[in-house]
Amino acid sequence: MITDIQTINRFLASSKALEIGQRSLELDVAEYYKTQYVIPVRDSFALAKNFCLTLGFICVTDHSLQITDLGHIYLNLALKKESHYILEPNAAQKKLISNRLFEIPGIQSGIKDIFSHFKIGSHGEIFLSKAESTSIADQILFNVLIQLGVLVSNVSQFLIATQYSTLFDPIIMDSIRLISPEDFLRAEAEKIRQAVLAEKYVIKSEIRRLELNSAFDQAKRVDYVASRNVAAGYDIASFEDKDSSIFNRFIEVKSGISPRVKFYFSRNEYNAACRLKGRYYIYYVYMKNGIPVDIDVFQNPNETVMNSPQFGISTDTYEVLEKTV
Repeated sequence: MITDIQTINRFLASSKALEIGQRSLELDVAEYYKTQYVIPVRDSFALAKNFCLTLGFICVTDHSLQITDLGHIYLNLALKKESHYILEPNAAQKKLISNRLFEIPGIQSGIKDIFSHFKIGSHGEIFLSKAESTSIADQILFNVLIQLGVLVSNVSQFLIATQYSTLFDPIIMDSIRLISPEDFLRAEAEKIRQAVLAEKYVIKSEIRRLELNSAFDQAKRVDYVASRNVAAGYDIASFEDKDSSIFNRFIEVKSGISPRVKFYFSRNEYNAACRLKGRYYIYYVYMKNGIPVDIDVFQNPNETVMNSPQFGISTDTYEVLEKTV
């Protein structure tokens, strides 16, 4: 793999300059490539030749080089200064190179590995933090994609340029979201297992809270609603204290593997919270190594969470309903 995309123009221009009857001697081109340009050589002649061969820009026979039709198309896109080709590829040339890289299986696999490090942001942007980019194994290919403009950067992130994220969406998304149906089902089963653990942990916690406040009768009546009805909008019906004769603490249990609170709030849960107001609670259970270890409690979450500057709210799914005429 080359390290500098100028290498391609340098190599093809050298071959073109020494053409006799559409062919040029490899030894002569190698010497010209190394000595006839002001800009120092960054990639060896062998690397340049092999890369242009991989792209389909040249063919090699009997120690001679021939620029292919595709190679001539590429050269014809180049800017010239008098009779000399400009070594820095222009936008049209970069696009042609990028298209070819995405088509070549050996290189495409390396690109997929790079894209597997990227994430999808809350607004659909595909990004990689600069701090995490150091974990990419093929830094040379990564740098070539930056030179080609496939990847662009801001202060803290690398982004996939819009024209490439659209053009190569299947390849990119296969790399970022490589989830088989079997993996998806396993992940969903694990979510259910974790949710049940968290709910049972909260039930024990509620019983203990009530008993510590001498609400022994109420502690015996804590109701695990989710075990028989998952559409109630909450998981557990409990009591505030020993003076409560009816259920007046309705708990929706959320869980996560980070102590930093993050959860999904469904329309049904939101509606229940609107209806129950101060009697509605979210208990966020922090799971460490698959074990519940701590609970954060949020009363009336429509006010304390949804309207709080402490939390960021984003839309994950949309309901689409055809209007009646």
